Amino acid sequence: MEKNLKLNESLNILTRFALSHPKVIHKISRMANYNDEPKIYTYVAYYETGNNNNSNSSSGTSFNQRRALIKVLGEATERYCLNFVEEKNLITSNISMLKAPYLDPLKIPSFSKHQLLSKSFKRFVFNENTKFKWIEGYSLIEKKRVLIPAQLVFTYYTPLPNEPCIRFPISTGAASHTSFKKALYTGICEIVERDSFMIYYLNRIPAPLVDIRSIPNKSLKRILPLLDRYKLALTVFDMTTDLQIPVYVSILLDKTGNGPAVSIGLKAGFNALNTLVGAIEESLMVRTWIRDKFIYGSTSFKMPKTIKTIDQRAYFWFKPDTIAYLNFLFKSKNVKKLEEMNINDNEYFEKIKQLFKRANLDIYYVDVTQKEIKNAGFTVLKVFIPELFPLYFDEKYPYNGISRLYHVPVKLGIFKKPKTESELNRIPHPVL
Repeated sequence: MEKNLKLNESLNILTRFALSHPKVIHKISRMANYNDEPKIYTYVAYYETGNNNNSNSSSGTSFNQRRALIKVLGEATERYCLNFVEEKNLITSNISMLKAPYLDPLKIPSFSKHQLLSKSFKRFVFNENTKFKWIEGYSLIEKKRVLIPAQLVFTYYTPLPNEPCIRFPISTGAASHTSFKKALYTGICEIVERDSFMIYYLNRIPAPLVDIRSIPNKSLKRILPLLDRYKLALTVFDMTTDLQIPVYVSILLDKTGNGPAVSIGLKAGFNALNTLVGAIEESLMVRTWIRDKFIYGSTSFKMPKTIKTIDQRAYFWFKPDTIAYLNFLFKSKNVKKLEEMNINDNEYFEKIKQLFKRANLDIYYVDVTQKEIKNAGFTVLKVFIPELFPLYFDEKYPYNGISRLYHVPVKLGIFKKPKTESELNRIPHPVL
């Protein structure tokens, strides 16, 4: 039977793991709140990055202290596992020589035909004779083992000489939980939330607003006055797509100039209230480190012509004049009440699997759990859904070749015909 532990039990296990494995998680500290910011718990954990013996950090934010600690420790275990590439578990082969079932890189959409004609996209071009490293994964819908390109799984990955890039490494879809099904569900939801936001943002779609002030919930009744007090204007959008998995996007606007003008949080899930509150917490998470970096940190930060990093993106959205780039969202006159789905949390996994099967979309995953994490009772998975639109951070290489970007707005009845590549929103997105 799968373990599905309560909040306190999960935190106790993660805490014991962190204390007994100082070589994995080196340090955990709480970030101080600015006096003019809402009081929220934000923790940072420093973890080993794997093969190169360096250290990196994860973060977790919540109005609930225990939940913030679970978030930071959970993310640290995810990132730790994603950073370890055990070469003995990989095979090297060109596509055409594989005998076992595999996820075909040639069928993974990324860039458009127009983009791939450019010399600067040469490293993204490959064919059936191209060699890749592969790792064993699983197809959830087809219920079979498949080989998956290892570069789609790990964040610290050493490619073969001249191995082309299918997509840039990213942690999206990684999830850690005591329950295998909950880990898989969480990883799927993270992919869904980013797919939804990018489709709405790049198409400049004015998403429906959520009437958050009318929700009779104690947590929200505490949160909303805090945001008002510190002059942070909150708007929550419903960006649910054809997948029918609720997606809420929280946008905080700060016109004071004291902190980032725009900060954003995304969450997907069947529990509407928890998902909405989670999105609000995510939008608050970035504010402290951005203020540290751009107000009290280096004053010599220079923006390049093309944004390539998270820091550059954060700096771009720091100034109040960037708020105007989101005017298309705030034009929405469609205001919705929060609607809870009549489904309990034990049914979430089967429901999400059913929706993807109905949409004719497969879900792939790789169990990347390191031994010490598994011994502590946790499973870490990396989930991948080829057709869904991922985040990108290098504005030189937007993923213009993914068909959902063009067809979902038509399917939802928002547009009569798809936008063209040249009509897409080219203002760098605000997700960090």
